[in-house]
Parts: sequence; structure tokens; C-alpha cells
Amino acid sequence: MIPADPTTVAIAGDWHANVNWAKHAITTAARRGAEAIVQAGDFGMLPGPFVKQYLDELDETLSIHQLHLLWVDGNHEDHASLEAWPVRDGVHPIRERITHLPRGYRWSWSGKTWLALGGAVSVDRAHRSPGLDWWPDEAISDSDVARSISPGPADVMISHDSPAGGRVLDEWLGVNGFRLSEQLQDDCDANRARLRKVVDAVQPRLLVHGHYHWRYRDRIGVTAVEGLDCDGDKVLRNVILVDASSLTVRDII
Repeated sequence: MIPADPTTVAIAGDWHANVNWAKHAITTAARRGAEAIVQAGDFGMLPGPFVKQYLDELDETLSIHQLHLLWVDGNHEDHASLEAWPVRDGVHPIRERITHLPRGYRWSWSGKTWLALGGAVSVDRAHRSPGLDWWPDEAISDSDVARSISPGPADVMISHDSPAGGRVLDEWLGVNGFRLSEQLQDDCDANRARLRKVVDAVQPRLLVHGHYHWRYRDRIGVTAVEGLDCDGDKVLRNVILVDASSLTVRDII
């Protein structure tokens, strides 16, 4: 479930059910002093027999290091199964040490309020099959926005997508982004706009996200934005460490 007041929190980008990578990231975080891990979506909760082995091996690794893993949903998750998963104390306990955080869920560490808001749009959805490897609930909804805003300010946001208006990411996407259809681009923009609406309302000091498979830093108003890379590159770019009291960020080196 939710571990009590860790001093140092590791936050990780996309893992895509890459079991060896995820175990390596967990072990590295533990060796660098992390007392809890939060994963920013595209965790790898997908249909198929492999997912049980993935979850079981991660849970075993977490147990060895006495860590808990919390994660928000990305676009590449089985959203239908997550929606049907039993809820306990507002969260989805997937394994003894693995917990999914529904959109809008809040918790407190060291007197700081953390807010989970997963969801993003798949830029490759035209090549995916509904109910098999794509789900329409992947995107942030208006009700997700309202649920996230209504309790008031938050200190930290963990999202999968990045809020609209980030100069550094927008410039990078202008060079490195996919060329999308008009409709798909509109859907991606709308998702980022919904996320930005939440950011503007709750004014977090720190927002950490995945999705773009690129490590960068930016600032949107009062919010420091940390974008994380994905599995398969370097843990240095996939995982950061956050001081739970000061919210200062440092690289996992």
C-alpha cells in the first residue's frame, strides 16, 4: 500500500513490462538510499501470461529491498482491467508491494501532498487493436481533472503526460516528434491541456512525468518539471531521487 514517510523517494519513467530493467532500476534505487519508488506510467499492466511473472518478480525484488512501488497508469496499460481491480483505501493493491494509484488520488509524505494523475494518448493507436493493446480510457477525462482539482493545492504531481506549455519539450518535439494526423494531434494537445488545467489549479512545486522517453528539465510557472527517459537506455535518465521533505531532486548516480 502507501509506505509511511520515506526520507528519499525514487521516481522512475516508463518500464513497459521490461522485467530485467525494472528489477535493475529497483535495485539501483535501493542501493542509492530510496525508501519508496513511484513509477510514472507505462508500467506494463497489459493482457497476457507474461504480466503475472512480471508482477511476481518485481514484488520479490521489492521484498528483498524492503521497498514499496506505487505507479500511475500510462497510455500502454490495460485500463479495463485496472478499472475492475478491487479498490482498498482508494488504491488498487496489485501485489503485496505494488500499488496502482488511480487518477486524482492524493497522499502525504513528510507533510507534503502528492497527487497522481496518469493517462496520455497513444500516438500509434492506428496500429493497435481496441481491447487488446489499446483502450479509449487512456486519455485524461474531464472528470479526472475535476477530481484532481477539487481538494485544493498539491506539492508534487506524478503524471504520465506533460502539461501543455512546456517550452523545452515543445521545442524538442518540434524536431523529434512524430508527424501525427490532425485528429491525433488534437487529441494529444487536448490531453496536455487538461493536465495543464490541473497544474494551474493545484500549483505543485514539482511535477515528474514519463511518456516521451526523453530526460529533460523545465519550469512552468512555479512548477519544476522533470521528464524521465524509458527502459533500455540508462538508469541515470530513467530514475531520479527526491528528498521527501525539501522536494529537491538529484540524479541517481
